[in-house]
Amino acid sequence: MRVAKYLGIPNLLVMFGYGAALLIMFFPGANPASLFWWVATPLFFAWCVAPIYIPMIVAPKSWLVTIASLCLALYGLNIYAEAMFGPGVRSTSGLIFAFFPLHQSVPAAILLLVHYVVQYFWNRLVDE
Repeated sequence: MRVAKYLGIPNLLVMFGYGAALLIMFFPGANPASLFWWVATPLFFAWCVAPIYIPMIVAPKSWLVTIASLCLALYGLNIYAEAMFGPGVRSTSGLIFAFFPLHQSVPAAILLLVHYVVQYFWNRLVDE
């Protein structure tokens, strides 16, 4: 309950939905019989969800961050789904999970920067 109070229900819904959809996309190339898979998948999953989760954890009560993270998550799921299940599927399509989080980290960092600049100027305006 404390997590829901801290992050808020909308953030939890975005985080759970994105994480669940990403796990579903992980399984077509999965090999659960391998011990390496059980060790590597949680770390790889954390790498893939970090650009969406970190802004919502750092700024939990911001609707700007929630909506922008939702848009970034939907865009990411579209890219992942097209790469994994789309018409141009190749043997290297799984590499999207390794490199796309770097691509998502740039707008996530810009989002946090914009959030803190707006918050700074809003607080200065309210204080005066």
